[in-house]
Amino acid sequence: MAATLRVLIFPCGSEIGLEIHRSLKHIKMVELFGISSIESNAGKYFFKNYHEPFPFITHPDFIPALNSFIAENQIDVVMPANDDVVLTMARHRADIKAHLVTSPYDTCNLCRNKAETYKLFASHPVVKVPHVYDSEMPESDFPVFVKPAVGQGSKGARAINDSGSLAEYIKESKGNYVVMERLVGEEYTIDCYTDKHGELKFAGARVRNRTINGISADTYPAHDVAFQQFAEAINATLELQGPWFFQLKRDREGVLKLLEISPRIAGSMALARNLGVNIPLLALYELLGYPVTVAKKDYGIRLDRSLSNVYKLDIEYNTIYLDFDDCVIINNQVNLEAVQLIYQAHNQGKKVVLVTRHKGNLEETLRKYRLQGLFHQICHLKEQDDKCHYILPEKAIFVDDSFRERKIVFDTYGIPVFDVCEIESLLNTKL
Repeated sequence: MAATLRVLIFPCGSEIGLEIHRSLKHIKMVELFGISSIESNAGKYFFKNYHEPFPFITHPDFIPALNSFIAENQIDVVMPANDDVVLTMARHRADIKAHLVTSPYDTCNLCRNKAETYKLFASHPVVKVPHVYDSEMPESDFPVFVKPAVGQGSKGARAINDSGSLAEYIKESKGNYVVMERLVGEEYTIDCYTDKHGELKFAGARVRNRTINGISADTYPAHDVAFQQFAEAINATLELQGPWFFQLKRDREGVLKLLEISPRIAGSMALARNLGVNIPLLALYELLGYPVTVAKKDYGIRLDRSLSNVYKLDIEYNTIYLDFDDCVIINNQVNLEAVQLIYQAHNQGKKVVLVTRHKGNLEETLRKYRLQGLFHQICHLKEQDDKCHYILPEKAIFVDDSFRERKIVFDTYGIPVFDVCEIESLLNTKL
């Protein structure tokens, strides 16, 4: 195995793929590659080594195309980042010319179907499952909960209040459905890792306090001995390897019942990662032959997820002319986005020129905020000086909080100008 592991993530723009990226982007022994079958996805904004479009998993050329990419880029490891992709790759594990991070096919196939999962654990002494109904039931059993037997997120899942609505749902689902008791209690995800010997090395539970399209948008650690008991029982029943998770929910009496098992990374495994358990990295360590040990930290932490912004600007520049007051320093604090922009420019070999009318001793102010040495050049102007006179416009941009200053520079040179609130569009997310 090479000293640097080349890791391919597919589809790289899914929430799962982006979490794998966040988990491994700063690991010195890892070089990340991302591919996607869909052009409109976030992966292109985060992966330096990015490729699109790629054949869909249903295309007959998918495996040959995957192996060609693996050979051309000397890929060592493939990490699937979608439930259907997990199943397809597990089915073709013997044909894929790189190490695949997921459980054996039979396990993936069973877990992909919730109806089959519930059948397997129907009489298990530890792993309780929801009561599953057939299509005929008295009105007194309503409301019930329905969802696709093979599906992901919350797509197609909803409460049903009467037999007429249930019949309509069953007709539309074309046999792909589960009708189950409606669980109304707290919901949990338990993130797990099982090593190549079948030993459960980690099981960390978290509350699914708020979900968006099946994703834990507000989650924090949960504690109950039953979580570990469920994890050990599932691990003893199924042949699991590497990352996996399962979800539980309490019924009206507070009894925990299994919702699903999935043999892959979860998007909100970020919570475990920030408690010291980087699950994607554990899989790579094990591949390299390192002993897998877990040292989970024990303190309060809460993860809240929301949409974030990334941008692609069609401009080229070599020099940033940057204002200071109310731009680098705002309300007597360092603007972290401005500092990120400065260091990004250093990493990219670009110049940063400070252009300011700062009142007082600029050198002392820079020292106060630990900003000495960050700028290639400092232009400390007098009150009557025009910033335009200090700008060389070739492949330059100008960042200033003043609309008047920006307008003068743009009218004079026609170069791109940015307000402080627009700095985020200049920050590169690719690592």
